[in-house]
This record gives sequence, structure tokens and C-alpha cells, in this order.
Amino acid sequence: MKVCPICGFRDSAFWRHSRYDFNADYCTRQEFAEIEPELSEVLSDTEPLVDFPYVYYRRGSAKAWVYRVPIEDFKVSVDKHRAWDKPKRLLDPNQKKL
Repeated sequence: MKVCPICGFRDSAFWRHSRYDFNADYCTRQEFAEIEPELSEVLSDTEPLVDFPYVYYRRGSAKAWVYRVPIEDFKVSVDKHRAWDKPKRLLDPNQKKL
């Protein structure tokens, strides 16, 4: 649960921290309808919804989960930061095959 150090606002206990997505929280669609009823009506299955300072989007096989990510983290391109990708050519072009 997040607590603002300045004003003391406590975030809802329904939001869980994601293990796999950096700085993302998630909850079920039913819990999201209880927390944010106005946003749950507007949120679609395909397009993310921007409501400052967060971006909300649905995820999962049945779109059963609602994820919440800060706008700064949502705009980061994943393709540019794939450190685990192998280079296309591992061998030196001048090396002879055995």
C-alpha cells in the first residue's frame, strides 16, 4: 500500500505490486470497479486509459486484470532496452569453420 509522505493519502489495499513489470500495480476488474467506478466504465479492452498520473490498461487472457503504471514508465520503449537479446552474428567473419 502506498502512502503519500506529504499529505498522508493512503492508496487502496486492492492494488498489488507486480513481480514482473517494473513500477506497476494490478487488481481484478471487479476490484477496479469498486475503487474507480467512473474509470471502469470508460476503460476498454484494447486501448490504455490515461488519467494523470497513471495509465490504466487491461491484461490477461480474459482481460481480467487491470494494470496501473505511472505515465513516465509507460512511455519507455521496451525494444530499445533489450539487453538479453543475442547479437545476430556471434562468430568473426574471418574465422574458418572446422
